[in-house]
Amino acid sequence: MPEPTLISPNTGNYRIGKGKVSFKKDGAVDWTDLGNCTEATITPTNEKLDHFTSREGIRQKDLSVLLEQGGTLAITMEEFTPYNVALMVMGTLDEDAVGGPEVEIFAETEIIGQLKIEATNDVGPRIDWLLYRVSLNPNGEFGAFEEDEWGNMELEGEMLVSETVGDTLGKFGILKWTNLADAS
Repeated sequence: MPEPTLISPNTGNYRIGKGKVSFKKDGAVDWTDLGNCTEATITPTNEKLDHFTSREGIRQKDLSVLLEQGGTLAITMEEFTPYNVALMVMGTLDEDAVGGPEVEIFAETEIIGQLKIEATNDVGPRIDWLLYRVSLNPNGEFGAFEEDEWGNMELEGEMLVSETVGDTLGKFGILKWTNLADAS
């Protein structure tokens, strides 16, 4: 199979994405691996204001300005760790509770942190993600049991600009290609 490059067309640039998803809550020192995630997507959102000239019989667009930028993310997790379940139900985790870990449901009103995906795919370009600031808003189902199916939890969130002073201030994040062949 051809290797991925900066040059198109090239079938080496076709991709079957795989990766490791990690989250670091604001205030945490370390990243937490979210385990096997079957899906991770970002959807950019932009809102524009269009202007149309009225000087002729048919109005024609003569200007379009960007008003808003943002994005949403969706992650499907399969591993039911106490940490992942706490994210899913916006809960607080007590790892030292008598009898085993406990999660208090809806104890958090907001879950803010950083999200990274380290690409591990064998087919196509590896694209690492680093989102500087996301707000998780779990909206998917969390079943007590599924009939003969693998369980999963769906996290949704919003991409926010970084508030950290320095090179990332006012930025959403980066996507980095890590396995491009030299095509020269």
